[in-house]
Amino acid sequence: DREAAKHRAMAYLRSIFPGQFALVRQDSASLAGADHGEGALPNWSYAHANLHALERQELFRGSWQLAGHEAQLASPGDFLSFETSTDRALLLRDSTGVVRAWRNCCPAEPHVLVTVPAGHLQGSLQCRLHALEFRLDDLRLSPMEVARSGGLLFIRAGGDSGAGPAPAVGEWFGEGPRRLLAPLGPPREIGVAADWKLVVDHWLDIAMPEREGNPRGAVWESCTTDWDESSGGIARGARLAPGARSWTLDHYRALLNQPIAGDWKRWFLPPNQLVEVRPDGISIWQGCPLAPGRSRVRGFEYAYVTSGRRSDALQYLARRFAPYARPLCVTLMESAQQAIVDFH
Repeated sequence: DREAAKHRAMAYLRSIFPGQFALVRQDSASLAGADHGEGALPNWSYAHANLHALERQELFRGSWQLAGHEAQLASPGDFLSFETSTDRALLLRDSTGVVRAWRNCCPAEPHVLVTVPAGHLQGSLQCRLHALEFRLDDLRLSPMEVARSGGLLFIRAGGDSGAGPAPAVGEWFGEGPRRLLAPLGPPREIGVAADWKLVVDHWLDIAMPEREGNPRGAVWESCTTDWDESSGGIARGARLAPGARSWTLDHYRALLNQPIAGDWKRWFLPPNQLVEVRPDGISIWQGCPLAPGRSRVRGFEYAYVTSGRRSDALQYLARRFAPYARPLCVTLMESAQQAIVDFH
């Protein structure tokens, strides 16, 4: 039996080289008969090259992705550059004060033009490889769409009218926009040896621990879960219970100068972003596909409190409530990927 022999050989290779020989069942009979639980995705979908390409094209190309905060582009010529799940992007405040975005790609050959994540450009952008110069007031690169909400900048590839409007996250901040949001440094990026869908699954599982039997559930009260029609995502809210006590809670309240820390709100924005609004600031996390079974977690942190050590301490304490990218959580994601693909 050739198929059985192939299965045994691949199983042996997976046992010797974990993570290198993914279990991918190609035939329709195997897919139909795979036992992966009601409502769950089949195991092969977490490390399948064709599905990975399809997800990037259909889910991510044209979706709005956070790029940064307008405070990071304070003056004409200031720029941000980074990679989305499908494009290299360049954001720039032009000479008229308008923030615009382009693909960070030379039109003569697809290589990156700006290699540093942030900085300032004077007058023009140059491609030394092809001896090309692009004036900033007439930047002839492939444009991308930009939307601003609550000071946050979202971008997407142009030409996809079916992707819907940009997330109106500014409406979620309540009184927040009346205070100045300050970026707490550049985005934090972590490589994860797990499929982006496992990353998102993990985030949704810990996004608000109000489930019955969760030992941390007693920290929260007035928990709500709603469908947010404007974004098509999941909206959750809660308040830190005034009677709850712990080392983390006590220090968070003391640094915030409030007897009771106010409402926390979290939105999941399909396909891959989680927004957290807290009394001390805002965090936005992205799970970006890199390759079949591999992803990048990117975290943006913004604070209302800008006094250096105090804002860092508040951010650290907040992460203890929602450890989206702590080493233990990354280890759990990677272990789940290995169990699903290599050992199931």
